[in-house]
Amino acid sequence: MAKNQIFPPPAGLHADCALCYQHFRPVEDQQKECFKYAGHLSDLQADRLIQEVLQQSTYNLEYVKAKLETHGDLILTRWTKKSKDKRAAILSSAAPNVFGDWPPPPQVKTSAEYAQPIEGPYTTENITQWVKPRSSVCSFAPWLELQGFMEDRMQLLSLLHVRTQYSPSAWAGFDIRGTSVAFTAGLIPVLFNAKCVRMFSDRYGEMTEWSGALTHSWAYAGFPRAYLTLEAQSVIMGTLHALVDSIVADAEPGGNAKWVALVQSGFRGSGCEALWGAYTNQAFAPPVLFDPEVMLRKAKARLDLVLDEFWLMQTEPAYMHHVIRHASGSIVCDEASGVNSTVRWNHIAMSLMAEAVNRLTTWRLIVTECQSTSDLFKKHETHIGPGKPLPREVNTAVVSLGTIVNLRLKRQNYIFDKLLPSMRSFRDRFTAYQGGGTLRHHERQNMDPSNKCDRLYWNIDLSHGALQSNNLNGASIIFQMLEREMLDDVPARLVEKLDKRLYDQLSDIATTDELRCMWLYSQLDVSKADDGAIDAYYRQIYGDQPARKVGNAVLDRRCEERIGRLLRLFGESSWPKGGRKDLDWLDKATASRKCSDETAPVRRKRTKAKAARDVGGDSTMSEADIQKLNLSESEEVEPEVVLSSIPVRQDSLAVFHRMYPTDATSAQGSVRWTQFVQAMADAGFVATEANGSAVNFTNGNGSIAFHKPHPEPTVEPITLHSWAKCMRRRFEWTRERFVLREKEGGET
Repeated sequence: MAKNQIFPPPAGLHADCALCYQHFRPVEDQQKECFKYAGHLSDLQADRLIQEVLQQSTYNLEYVKAKLETHGDLILTRWTKKSKDKRAAILSSAAPNVFGDWPPPPQVKTSAEYAQPIEGPYTTENITQWVKPRSSVCSFAPWLELQGFMEDRMQLLSLLHVRTQYSPSAWAGFDIRGTSVAFTAGLIPVLFNAKCVRMFSDRYGEMTEWSGALTHSWAYAGFPRAYLTLEAQSVIMGTLHALVDSIVADAEPGGNAKWVALVQSGFRGSGCEALWGAYTNQAFAPPVLFDPEVMLRKAKARLDLVLDEFWLMQTEPAYMHHVIRHASGSIVCDEASGVNSTVRWNHIAMSLMAEAVNRLTTWRLIVTECQSTSDLFKKHETHIGPGKPLPREVNTAVVSLGTIVNLRLKRQNYIFDKLLPSMRSFRDRFTAYQGGGTLRHHERQNMDPSNKCDRLYWNIDLSHGALQSNNLNGASIIFQMLEREMLDDVPARLVEKLDKRLYDQLSDIATTDELRCMWLYSQLDVSKADDGAIDAYYRQIYGDQPARKVGNAVLDRRCEERIGRLLRLFGESSWPKGGRKDLDWLDKATASRKCSDETAPVRRKRTKAKAARDVGGDSTMSEADIQKLNLSESEEVEPEVVLSSIPVRQDSLAVFHRMYPTDATSAQGSVRWTQFVQAMADAGFVATEANGSAVNFTNGNGSIAFHKPHPEPTVEPITLHSWAKCMRRRFEWTRERFVLREKEGGET
């Protein structure tokens, strides 16, 4: 086995392609010691090595699966009853090479303690020591870190399930991404062979020749990267084997009824909060595979959320006032700043419009592309699979989908960056001033690691960098850091840190990035030549065009001022609060509704007066004609549809009565998220994760998605009433439809 030599990649590899060099190291990089291959293997040696590691992984997988069938309840009980320290001790003793020592060696200082405030212009490089991902001993599976497993007892249990429920080939895409840093940074030795390895189906691990299209979609992986991935899977399964042995010890089999129930419940109740669900916890959720139908569901759920919000803003004055108060309170400017109210309101109106137009355009486009691709996949179902050449129209649709998702992700990133100064979470960093008749912002230049706003801003800047550079691994690791920062020290920072506009923007970006990663690792034989099939004008208008606002070409200054004036009128005519609905209440409500109508006036048509015509006896009917009329053929009146009642438990009835109150008193008070989910389930809905923290509620008549509130899972009254209006629109819900369910024996 030759060592310390430079080995060129296989013929056909594109010299300027970043994807190709994820499989083999460039010749120029091999000049550095850390990027030299550890040795060259013949085809026979390489194949033997792959088969050995596959056999070891398969053995460990079958062993753990068998233990879960015979000792599932025992594993569940023993692990969940242990304290954090005892869980950490088991992790460290069973797999010290993965989790490190416990207790950990004493540290001199943490990164937050030695980082000093930075004066002068902010750059990413000068504060890289501030916030780092949690340390992991295992460089090719960085999520295998002790702190997460000891704090969240469900992590190990969910990992045991998903790694035994799904095959290694299903996990190939995720594990390839996990080895990215180790491979590109030269953290561990890598062996060389010029062949590729199949990463799909029952031919998983079979060596083959180089193919540009199939390596670009990761149906094939170059041997250096493939073997590193297979080795990572072997380490993961070996670690689970050791942990199961440590927990079970010599105990007798005890069945797995409780384990099965936990799996069916979706591993609820971990006690650890998450903002973006499976996106930031991909290692502990089912593997994400390329499926246009799944992508369509995720995008459609996001579009429905945006459309519901638009509908509420147009039809619910109280909700629109809430949106305006939130936006106006995000701008820091006092009398001394010289910003007059007209400029301020114009800025609020245009930032809200830019945000709304971008969100709606993004999800309509992505849903359209996903729908088209999904329809074609169903049409050509028998001709589509990993490694198979695609029919021409399917190939065009897949390329078009990837192009639109990538362009819209860039657009989201761009708009988000422009909206940051007008978001509540960054009031401490940006100060408004007036210049050239518009509102502008001064950004504070110094960065302080003890300042929560600065740390949050830095994490967001990292996510910008990862997304702008077309990072092949997505931005999920950065979002994990962002998630920890946003959820730190809650609920003390509930109001300041989780402003809804910030969270909505980040959730949109996270979902789009997840769709992009699904497309990147499709394992399909896609021809990029079809990229030109996408209309250039279509891509320019809806993709990468760097328009700062809704667009100077769309709205001139007069339109901007008019929209700002209308928004100001509406914002200053507040919707009356609860209480007695007397004449004074009615006057205030009428004034607010009038402002709402002026914001979107209805243009009435004016009909020209016409000269009178003498119609004579044209309309005169003889008695004989009247007798000929068949009075039995009169228009039938459709019978009124009587909606069925919805029987629910007493606690669920209380939730629904709060959603549809009869007076101001019953409209007050919040509802816990768990109470709301249980009430929806009691009413016949099944709750599943949609995307991010959105939860999809489905029954036989359709589905609707709502965002789980963060970080405190409490649904405020205004949100609850908004959801109630959406349910009335989609499912014709009213207060009267809910009745108390009778118990067995006729009791209620």
